[in-house]
Amino acid sequence: TGSNTYIQDVTLQNALDYYSSGAAGRAVVIQDKGNRTICKNVKMLSYQDTYYSNADGQYYFEGGEIHGTVDYLCGSGDVFYNKVKLVNESRAKDSKYGEDVIAAPYPGESCKYGYVFDSCTIVNNAASFSLGRSWGGNSKLTYLNTIIEQPSEIKSTRFTPDGMNTAAYQFKEYNSMDTEGNIVTPAT
Repeated sequence: TGSNTYIQDVTLQNALDYYSSGAAGRAVVIQDKGNRTICKNVKMLSYQDTYYSNADGQYYFEGGEIHGTVDYLCGSGDVFYNKVKLVNESRAKDSKYGEDVIAAPYPGESCKYGYVFDSCTIVNNAASFSLGRSWGGNSKLTYLNTIIEQPSEIKSTRFTPDGMNTAAYQFKEYNSMDTEGNIVTPAT
């Protein structure tokens, strides 16, 4: 709940046995109710709701990795992810299974930008994935200069358009590319 929290060069993991947990799959690593949190070269290992920004604050990530399956980046605030590796984990223990959703923003009224990903890399270990879905409010989600290692596995809609509680407000993608630098962002 504090302000100006700085975390660097550490791995954080929720120890839930996800594949044996049944319906109890939520496994938060950080539920951030603070403001101006910075994570540099932090690796977060979990499945559902790995990082939950639970306030209308400002948050910054640089480098590191975040792993998950279901809405593993979720919540409110203006969150900037700079050169972070996003790893979609499989929904089954021994196979490439399920559809993952990376982000589910639910920004408060004071949030200007929502979730912004710049120069991040997406690695997909599930069968398919989407960049995000709306959780509520005027959800804002932007991907810039993203490297997608398995572009054939992303949903054709890129995002999950129906969301959870409300339709997407501002979901954007610009200059996504594969590992060879070929643009994979749809033209329209």
